[in-house]
Amino acid sequence: MGISGLTAWLSRVDKEASELKLPTMCLGLYQTKTGYAAYLIGGEGNVLERGFKELFRAEEQHGFSMPGGWEDVLGEVRTELHGYMDELAENATALARAESVVVGFDDGERVSMVPPPPAK
Repeated sequence: MGISGLTAWLSRVDKEASELKLPTMCLGLYQTKTGYAAYLIGGEGNVLERGFKELFRAEEQHGFSMPGGWEDVLGEVRTELHGYMDELAENATALARAESVVVGFDDGERVSMVPPPPAK
């Protein structure tokens, strides 16, 4: 199916952090009145715990609409994120260098861990 513009947005915001070495990156999701929105942050520590230290937040967010429930949205975003990361050269961007990448909804109960792509 694909989420319109998500991969292009990921490419733009990932480049904002391209000079940073951030151990953790998080593609956050939340529901809006008209659909969903995504944002990208990076930092140190476990993004799911209070000790997470945010060091980067992309200026641009990505709004989109998609039929289905949150499970469908999370699954599609994960698929597109994996596809984007599979195409990255080793150490090319903040997402490529991250030790862990998290994607999920802000409520914290719907989070999937995404391992970085294997070295090429």
